[in-house]
Amino acid sequence: MALTSTLPKAIALAISLSLPIVAVSTAAPAFAQSVSFESAETVIGGQMRAFRARKHDEAFGYASPNIRKMFGNTDRFVGMVKSGYSVIYGAQSWTFGRNRLEGKVMYQEVDIIGPDGFAYAALYTLEKQADGTWRIAGVQVRKGAAVAT
Repeated sequence: MALTSTLPKAIALAISLSLPIVAVSTAAPAFAQSVSFESAETVIGGQMRAFRARKHDEAFGYASPNIRKMFGNTDRFVGMVKSGYSVIYGAQSWTFGRNRLEGKVMYQEVDIIGPDGFAYAALYTLEKQADGTWRIAGVQVRKGAAVAT
């Protein structure tokens, strides 16, 4: 009888101990795969350095064709960045995090110290062009700690 009463407990214990392992293995980070890191760093870093140096035409050149078409010219693009993305325009420093490739779209995490000295997390979207280069198609920025560590 003792074996019968402890068997369900042993099974329950084994199941409960395996659940965290299953949860961890199925919840693998979406950014586990690192691809084209140098390309992402070159493009995003190039645009941020261009903003820092006030080389606006160069910064505009890192934008995807759709973004360039949407804004039409450098002045409108820079105006949008200054007003809506001042953290990027005036970044004191930045560090590249993880990235993920989905077909011809790459997502790149970037930790930024903004002009106000606070930390921000940015998630860039880059699109691969017909010539093989990558261009920035968008960015989401939020105040706070890194996107991921």
